[in-house]
Amino acid sequence: MNTKKIQIEVTPSQRVTTMILSGFFSISSLVYFSVNFYSLINSMINNHPVIYFNKSPMMFLGCGLFIFAIFLMTIFTNKLYHRFVLIVRVIFLSSFAITFIFPYVLGTYVDGFINENNYIYCSEASTHRGKFIEYVYTNNTKNCEKETEIKQKEYESL
Repeated sequence: MNTKKIQIEVTPSQRVTTMILSGFFSISSLVYFSVNFYSLINSMINNHPVIYFNKSPMMFLGCGLFIFAIFLMTIFTNKLYHRFVLIVRVIFLSSFAITFIFPYVLGTYVDGFINENNYIYCSEASTHRGKFIEYVYTNNTKNCEKETEIKQKEYESL
């Protein structure tokens, strides 16, 4: 067993500030992800006439885990043993993988669901701005037209 202790000097004010900020951002990232993920899954399970799929909030799962690892490091600053550091490194690396891989895996699942349940992709109502991509799927063309009108009104109000 290798239990080397790593010494890091952190003042109490730095520790408290980091704990508060990392705890807040970790919780808010995970809540943002959870709300959007629940909305997507709920609309798929209940076969809502319109399904919104946005990849950007799905990236917040990995971001929340990354910030949670920072939170853990600040809590246990004085007790960082070699094994704990290895666990935190695994959380860091896995959070990066989850951040970039999970949205695409989920997108593949959503595409399969859309094809099986005869939804159509409504490109006019979908949003494509950089990394922010929201896909809108509807169960018929009338709903697509309604969503397109709603999006056009949103853009006009900007």
